[in-house]
Amino acid sequence: MKYSLDLNALVGVSMAFGLKEEIEDEFIRNPPLALEGLRRGANKFVLFCEGGQTKVPHNMNSIYSLLEGSIYNVTLPELYAFHPKIWVLKYVNKISKGAVYRLIVLSRNLTFDRSWDLAVALDGELSQAKKRKNIPLIKFLNTLLEFIPDEQAEKKEQMQQLIEEVSYVAFDPRRGEFTDFAFCPLGIGVKNEFEKEIFEPYDELLIVSPFLGKRKLDRFNDCGKSGAKKTLITRRKEIEKLTPNLIRDFKTYVLSETVIDGEEMLSEDGNEDTVQKQDIHAKMYVVKKDGKHTFYIGSANCSNNAFNGNMEFMLKLEYQKRGFSIDKLLGDLFGDKEEKNPFEIVTQVPNQVEGEENIEEKLQRAIKKLCSEVNGAYVVKKGTEYILHILFNTVPEGVELTISPLQSTKEQLVCEETIIKGLSLRELGALYKVKARQGEAEIQRIIKIETSNIPKERDNEIFKDVIQDKEKFFRYISILLSDDFLATIVEEILQRQELGKGKWQSYESEIPVLYEKMLNVMVHNPQSLSDIGEIMKMLQGNDIVPDDFTKLYETFKAAEKKVKRCK
Repeated sequence: MKYSLDLNALVGVSMAFGLKEEIEDEFIRNPPLALEGLRRGANKFVLFCEGGQTKVPHNMNSIYSLLEGSIYNVTLPELYAFHPKIWVLKYVNKISKGAVYRLIVLSRNLTFDRSWDLAVALDGELSQAKKRKNIPLIKFLNTLLEFIPDEQAEKKEQMQQLIEEVSYVAFDPRRGEFTDFAFCPLGIGVKNEFEKEIFEPYDELLIVSPFLGKRKLDRFNDCGKSGAKKTLITRRKEIEKLTPNLIRDFKTYVLSETVIDGEEMLSEDGNEDTVQKQDIHAKMYVVKKDGKHTFYIGSANCSNNAFNGNMEFMLKLEYQKRGFSIDKLLGDLFGDKEEKNPFEIVTQVPNQVEGEENIEEKLQRAIKKLCSEVNGAYVVKKGTEYILHILFNTVPEGVELTISPLQSTKEQLVCEETIIKGLSLRELGALYKVKARQGEAEIQRIIKIETSNIPKERDNEIFKDVIQDKEKFFRYISILLSDDFLATIVEEILQRQELGKGKWQSYESEIPVLYEKMLNVMVHNPQSLSDIGEIMKMLQGNDIVPDDFTKLYETFKAAEKKVKRCK
């Protein structure tokens, strides 16, 4: 579950799931390997994210369409957001069939943002009885099921099965100093310990929150006991929301400009694709009451929407370690040399400048509103081309909105029935690019719209777009037959170095090597032969699969049948 999403980051996740390898740059730059990673991995996960908060990639790639079946947009009413950031993972031992479960609660979105974040992982195994501690987590996960359409029964059943298993998992922080924990979802109509306890009187408080709401911070301030120590770490821009009273009561820190702009200062080319600003993005509340310390870590900012409307997820951790104090925690964060402290203290509220509404926020709200008005889409075939009908209940006013399929450059102004003609099969999909404009200002986002009547052959076109010739076909088959993807990449790199950059051996020279590999998988992993057959079917109609390889494949399939009969 994420708020914002970068499709390139999701490609990396899918490849990691599919190939079971740590994803390096060389992997992602290898189109056949990326394609195989998505083919294997995209059906192993379900991802929920805020509608209208998916970034448009700089360089379009047809493989993004293979992710659409695993992405689900969540749009909440009014100005509230779907903002949780958790992972629920299941690992299965292929030999013993035993399973280990991992819950990761974090403040980080699935993007390449380099801001400062926090993450906590709990591991666990199945127990004999359902765990009461897991009830809030299960209620939260069940809430998400309604965002999977009934037509996608397989995905829904996949998630329902995982939820049922998780209800039996005995999670463990694996650290002795954490004496207890609790799951604290927000925005699902369930009262929990976070909302109950966070505003009780305290002796000491540390808030780390990139975004602030004055009313919520006032409430935290008022809950402190007489003489309570209060520390706030936030972003510089948010200081404008404070009052002299809050600045006096909270010892307030922000990241120094040197850290925020550090990459730009060190960069020689200033390329915005590689140079990023850093800032605080972590969300953490550390409370000391009656000598006990409690951590709350997760997605909720110190704002009214986070506590009263957004869907959020926090993890409560009771912490007990001899000699621990919030001051020591801050000391570890700030360092022991003031000149090297990445943070600086703020002692006064800057003068607030009254200005017009932020235009980017207005455009973003228009896209969010459009997401809530989606009424589906469908495809009609006319001759060799396709016509797309996109339906909306109403269209937000005051902003110019255009829409196009993610893989197409054909765009139309958004209306209640938007029609886009002259599309090819490869341009069809459930992911759409929306542009919102007002004057010179423009933002682009990707949204998902459930689209019916997309021909099943669409995925074939994506494979043909990546595997365009015989050389790429043999590279792809070599990957399918490999049990060590890293070794396959190293072999390719060495081959390119030997033959010259960008050159490959002719595919005829690969036949003997593939023969040996196919003989091996027929004995040890016959599923790989079936995978090759599926790929060959998807590439039919193009002069990509050589006849001699087709004959070789048919020979092995015939031999496989004989082996099965003998068994």
